[in-house]
Amino acid sequence: VGGSEVNNRQAVQYIPRQVGDSGVNEVLTGAADYFRDNCDAEDEESDSFMDTVVCGVGVTETYLDYVDNPEGMVITDRRDPLSMRWDPSAKKRNLADRRWDQREEWQDEQEIKDKWPEKADEIAVSSSSGWSDDNSSGEHNADLAFLYEKDATGSDPQTGKLRVLHEQWYELESFYLLLDPFTQQAVEMDADKFLTLSARMRKLGIPIQSVKKQRKKFFQAFVCGDVVLEVSPVACNEFSRKFITGRRDRNSN
Repeated sequence: VGGSEVNNRQAVQYIPRQVGDSGVNEVLTGAADYFRDNCDAEDEESDSFMDTVVCGVGVTETYLDYVDNPEGMVITDRRDPLSMRWDPSAKKRNLADRRWDQREEWQDEQEIKDKWPEKADEIAVSSSSGWSDDNSSGEHNADLAFLYEKDATGSDPQTGKLRVLHEQWYELESFYLLLDPFTQQAVEMDADKFLTLSARMRKLGIPIQSVKKQRKKFFQAFVCGDVVLEVSPVACNEFSRKFITGRRDRNSN
C-alpha cells in the first residue's frame, strides 16, 4: 500500500479561477515546487502516509525555518503520531473539526535555554527541583518505574532531556463588517474600534451599515515542565500540523 502511494504521488498545482490568472498561478506552482523540493516534502508525506497505514494517524507540520536560511525557508516535516495529542471531540476525517492539538518533543536543556533565554532561570529552578508532579505519587509497577517517572515529570534521567509541549488552539473573536460611508467600501473592524467609531458617527448623525461576525484566531504555547516558555499568535492563523486519518471506528471515535 505504501509503494502504491509513492508511485501515485499527487503534485501541488495552482489552477486559475479567472481569465488572465494563468501567469500568476504558474509562478505560485513553481514556488510551491521549489520549496517542496528543498525540504523533500514528498518523502515526508509518504512517511506520514505509512504511519496512517500502520496505526491509523499520520501527521505533517509545515513551518518557517531560519537556521539554514536567514530569510526563512518553508519546511514540511513528518511528525511521530505517538508524540501527538488532539481534541477528543473531533469526529471528521483528518481531524478537520478539532479545536486544539498538541505535540511533545524532548530537547536538551541548553537548547531550550538558547531558544527562550528570558526563561533560562525558571527552567533551571524547575529542573533542579526534580520536576515534581502531583500525579507521580502512588503505587505502580516498580519494574517500569523509569517510564512512570519520565511520563509524570517531563524529565528523562537517561538522556538528560526535558519535554517541551507545543500546543495550538483557536478562539472565536467577534468583528464587524461595515460599509464605509465615505468610500462605499467594505471594511473589517474589531469590536472595540467599531464601538468607538459608531459612537462618534451617531454624534455626527451619519448612519453606519454593519454586520457582526465571528472568525477564528489561532494561538500557540510552548511549555516545559511548569514553565510557560511562550504564548503567541500562529503566524499563518491556522493549524501548522495536518493530520491524515484512516478508517474511523464509529463507537470509539
